[in-house]
Amino acid sequence: MRNEHTSNTGHDGASSEFAEINIDIKSILHFTRKYALRVGLVALLSALLAGLVSFAVTPTYRAQATLLIESEEAKVVSIEEVYGISSSNNEYLKTQFEMLKSSALVEKVVKNLNLVETPYFQNILNRKSLLGSLISGFKGLFGMEEVTLDDNVDRSQFEQVSNFVAKGLSVSPIRGTQLVKLSFESTDRRMAATIVNAFARLYIQSNLEAKAGIAQRAIDMLSGRLEGLEERLETSEQALREYREQEGLIDLQGVTTLVSKQLNELTSQIVEVRRQKAELEALSEQVVNENGALSLEELESVSSILNDSLVQHFKEAEAVADANLEELAQRYGPKHPAMLAAQADLNVATRKYTKQLRNVAEGISQEYSAAKRKERRLLKELESGKKELQDIRRKEFALTRLQREVNSNRQLYNTFFKRVKETTETVDLATANARVVDAAKVPLSPIKPRKGLIVAAVFLLSLMLGFAMALLIDILDNTFKTTQDIESKLNAPLLGVLPKLPELVGEHENLSRAFHDNDYKQYSEAVRTIRTGLQLAGIDKPVQVTMVTSSVPGEGKSTLSMNLAHSLGLNEKVLLIDADMRRPSVGKKLGFAVGTPGLANLIAGNVSQAVCIQHIDSIDVMVAGAVPPNPLELLSTERFGNIIKDLRENYDRIIIDSPPTQAVSDALILSTHTDGLIYVVKAGATSVNLATSGVGDVLQAGAPLTGIVLNQIDLNKQPTDSYAYTGYYESEEA
Repeated sequence: MRNEHTSNTGHDGASSEFAEINIDIKSILHFTRKYALRVGLVALLSALLAGLVSFAVTPTYRAQATLLIESEEAKVVSIEEVYGISSSNNEYLKTQFEMLKSSALVEKVVKNLNLVETPYFQNILNRKSLLGSLISGFKGLFGMEEVTLDDNVDRSQFEQVSNFVAKGLSVSPIRGTQLVKLSFESTDRRMAATIVNAFARLYIQSNLEAKAGIAQRAIDMLSGRLEGLEERLETSEQALREYREQEGLIDLQGVTTLVSKQLNELTSQIVEVRRQKAELEALSEQVVNENGALSLEELESVSSILNDSLVQHFKEAEAVADANLEELAQRYGPKHPAMLAAQADLNVATRKYTKQLRNVAEGISQEYSAAKRKERRLLKELESGKKELQDIRRKEFALTRLQREVNSNRQLYNTFFKRVKETTETVDLATANARVVDAAKVPLSPIKPRKGLIVAAVFLLSLMLGFAMALLIDILDNTFKTTQDIESKLNAPLLGVLPKLPELVGEHENLSRAFHDNDYKQYSEAVRTIRTGLQLAGIDKPVQVTMVTSSVPGEGKSTLSMNLAHSLGLNEKVLLIDADMRRPSVGKKLGFAVGTPGLANLIAGNVSQAVCIQHIDSIDVMVAGAVPPNPLELLSTERFGNIIKDLRENYDRIIIDSPPTQAVSDALILSTHTDGLIYVVKAGATSVNLATSGVGDVLQAGAPLTGIVLNQIDLNKQPTDSYAYTGYYESEEA
């Protein structure tokens, strides 16, 4: 049993996956069917236009020759350096390719073949001359400055032909070989072959002439320079010897090192002396003022003087003598011998203390002066050492310069001497580095335009672009188009789908009674489906009061309210209330006179309930009544709640046409008095964001959402299996 269950589960899973794939394929087929005709017509028109243009274009022919550009490695000596080339790398081949396309070679071909006088190029020049005249005349009409042929002043026919030839020439190396394809495109096939062969021939000839000229000029230049280099070498060597003898230079390295070491030591001493001088300068400023030496009281205020050990010693002696004098003064008079002796001791101690204070202050000034003298002496020694080192450096630089000049002159002399020998030996060995492998032949068939390929490419490209644009439009269409959109994007149950009836748009009376019209059975059946869904939703808890709302005006909520009321009225006692007091439409669509009392009047207490209820067909209707300035305040009153309670006792079903949720807040107040809520979404018009926000608002307000109705959907544009009842009624009518 377990195995059987597992097998069934696996089969169901596979079926589900297949169903999902099947749905995707159907969506793709539906999308293709929807846009295939329009995209196909555009593609066919584009292909037809491309075919007409390609057949009108003059065919172009291409003549092609193959050249072998050989590497020149079998040399007696390294003469490549004389020519300025290196055939062992890719730069050599790239250089030759550029030489094939050079303007000098192009002009040489034009002159050699006398292309300016040929009928082919004369026709091209005449066409350009005519075009230039038309452009000049057009600019003259508007007062603009006239231009000469080809929009360039003083351009000759020769230059125009050269430019045309250069544009038609193509050089294409064959990868991994030394072969190169040389081709020319022209509407004259014989002219194309002639020009390609001329390029190959004149390129080889120019290469030989260039090599011979370079070699001869190299010999003349090198020979003339060699004599001058020899004289320069001898002169530089003589100058080096004389300088060494004059300055007595043997080894400057050791002297330079010694002087540098002495300068470093002097620098360190100067730094230390300056530090000491700075300290002494600060002390000196404390013991000397603007008038000279400080007074005794001022000296005693300097901490550096008081910290001196002798000053502290004499200070203590003075304090002891003073204490002794005060002690004797308590026992003896001022003339007593003991008092006189104690006074003498105090005077001696004071003099010693004062003298020591001044000695310390004077010592600080003397130390400061000595530090300054030592600094000046060290600075003089440092300056002298710097001059000595600079003198040594100058000699060293001069010697190095002379030595470098000797080395440079010797190297140049050796290089030129070697090149003179190589060039002299190889001047007669220059050979052509290229040869023609396949000469150009007159082409038999054109290379462009490729008419079939152009037409096919334009057709396919138009198809792809067309479907891409259609897909972009479909993606940017952020509206609800199918029932799957409702369930996936709103995550809410779908109550029903109302088909679009374009022939009824604008006919309010017909719209309000479309349910009873036998010509629109699809619409009537859709309303019955919604009615059934509403009745089934009230099995556990009856949905007596139902509110119909939408996101914004114009989505068909009022039309649904009226037709749903007519549908329910066949079997039940139904009341339709127009609660959209800001933009009432029920009374107008049902044909009631303007000013008919309704809900606003009843809430305000101006009329009775019986006066506000009108009977039409099988239902009762309460229109909005006189439009009040404050509909939200009226709906928020306790009286409105009591009215709904009274109406519940008299009717089986109450349908309330509510204002849109995104326009005003009336719908949120009304939802608190209802048992169910139907949210209308207009197919292909209501944006997903608006509907999501509206449904979220009513759910957040605690409204009992019964389901979503997708309104005004075009069944002819939907997949054939999306709505089964469509085919049912079509077969019945048939």
